[in-house]
Amino acid sequence: MKEMSLIDGLDAKNNRPYNSIGSFETSALIDRKTGTMVTAGTNGLLYVIKLNAEFDYGAGVYTQSPTQVVLRSKAKKEKDAETAVEASVAMYDHYVYYADMGGYLRCVDTNSMAVAWAVALGDAVESTPALDWHGTDGLDLYTATEMTAKKKGDAEIKCFDALTGEERWSVRSEERRVGKEC
Repeated sequence: MKEMSLIDGLDAKNNRPYNSIGSFETSALIDRKTGTMVTAGTNGLLYVIKLNAEFDYGAGVYTQSPTQVVLRSKAKKEKDAETAVEASVAMYDHYVYYADMGGYLRCVDTNSMAVAWAVALGDAVESTPALDWHGTDGLDLYTATEMTAKKKGDAEIKCFDALTGEERWSVRSEERRVGKEC
């Protein structure tokens, strides 16, 4: 096997990352119709990569010539290290949803690479957002926080309108500490 391409999470050439952690703890999504891959990194960046891939069945040869667009997005008071994305992205049409360790949930329009909406969740997120289509009721987006930044309080599960970012409901989960019975 030979390496076809690499996403350099440290991106030393362009010096774009918010932090020096160049790893990816997430799974990428690939749109088979457009040949586009979308993922977010622990470096705090969102990647949209057009793979430009071709497979010659007769010769058994695969080629690709990827082109990537990268989005840097950070809240005003968010520290660079908090921009780390440690859960996979979710997508609906051309909107990608992801949350970071600073507790910010974002919806990005991949056509314009602009943040359509963002909300502060109150604590870190290490779970992939989940989408649920309700037909006439619209599209719900679910996410959950953990107890990372707060010394006391509750973790939360929240539901948002995926297209507007409006919170639909929230449920608090009683604080749990290691060693306590769940």
